Amino acid sequence: MNEYIDIFISHFSKYPKMLPSDFFKLIYQNSHGPNHLNQDLIKTNFTNELKSLNKPPKEQFEDIGNNYTRVYLNPKWDSKIQEAVLQAFVNSNIDYNPNSSLLFKELELLKKLILNNSINLEIESFLNDYDSYINNGPKAVSHSTQYKQNYDPHYVVIHNKYLNSIRNILEVNHEGNKKAPSLQNHKKDC
Repeated sequence: MNEYIDIFISHFSKYPKMLPSDFFKLIYQNSHGPNHLNQDLIKTNFTNELKSLNKPPKEQFEDIGNNYTRVYLNPKWDSKIQEAVLQAFVNSNIDYNPNSSLLFKELELLKKLILNNSINLEIESFLNDYDSYINNGPKAVSHSTQYKQNYDPHYVVIHNKYLNSIRNILEVNHEGNKKAPSLQNHKKDC
């Protein structure tokens, strides 16, 4: 579980405006992958979100644990890169393995980190949100409005076994086009 301690603390350090729902989203994504999305709408939503973006992301990849990575969308991607990322996203949706046991272990770990002030969220508010999330049956949630306003997240969750194909296409594209997004922000061992 040390991996998840590091992930929670590093995410809170990087995104100090995170609220409990943002942690719940992170936990749900790394324990259940992206499968909560409607398969029929994936391509439409992906295309529409890419079209809505004005600027490239600050980073391309973000490890969220359990062999899942957030791949941040980039409006500068050409159609080949878009198709590769979309296909990896679709494959991750089809080929997922939800892990409810991990979800509950991570929720308990997060609760301990907050109760011992390793993550500085207001405890009473967190406990209310936590109890509500548990009692309603943990499920996919949206990022908080505060998180969206501060960090403008636009990404897809992809299983790490599909990242090499994306990395290879980006590297080939980058060699032929110096304006293509780089891969400096991702571990080579994913």
